[in-house]
Amino acid sequence: MPNHRPSPLTDHSEEGRAFLQARVDVGGDVEVTGDNTVIGTPQYMAPESIMNPDSADARSDIYALGAVAYYLLAGTDVFNGRSVVELLSQHLSQKPEPLSARRGISVPAKLEAVVMSCLDKDPSGRPQTAVELRGQIDACRIEPWDRAATLAWWREHPAVAETDAAMNPSDARTNAVDGIHR
Repeated sequence: MPNHRPSPLTDHSEEGRAFLQARVDVGGDVEVTGDNTVIGTPQYMAPESIMNPDSADARSDIYALGAVAYYLLAGTDVFNGRSVVELLSQHLSQKPEPLSARRGISVPAKLEAVVMSCLDKDPSGRPQTAVELRGQIDACRIEPWDRAATLAWWREHPAVAETDAAMNPSDARTNAVDGIHR
C-alpha cells in the first residue's frame, strides 16, 4: 500500500473563500492531483482529511466540531502555525494542549474530556456519531446560559475580553460579544 503524505501544500483564495489544495505523493514517481485534492479550513481539519480526503466521514466532522468547541472554550484555535503547512503538520502529529492549561480558564473536567476526545488523532478514539457526542455532552450536566447569564459573566470577567483583544486586536472572533461585556 502506498504511503500517503502531503507534499507541497498550497494556500489559495477564490471568491473570498480560503481553501487549501494539497498534492499527495502516493509513492514511487507518481504524483496524483485532482481526486486527491484536500479542501477545507486548516484550523478545523481532521488528520484523516489531510492525509486521505476520501477517508473522511462523520468522525472528521466531529473533529472539526471539537476544534470549534476548543476555540469557544479557550479563546484560541487548537493549533497555530506560521504557515498552512505548519498548522496541518500540528493537526497530524501534535497532541492538543488541554483546555484547562491553555489560558488558565477553568473548564469542567467532563466537558474538557469530551472536547479533547473529539480531537483524538485516531477517528476510532472520537465519539463515533453525533448522537453519541450529544449523549456525552448531556452527561456533563452543564447548565445552559441565557442572555442574562452571558452578560453577567462578561461583567465579572472584563479582563478576559481585554486580554483577548490585546492578544489578537485584528481578530474579531476574540473580541467579546460586540462589546456588551463592558
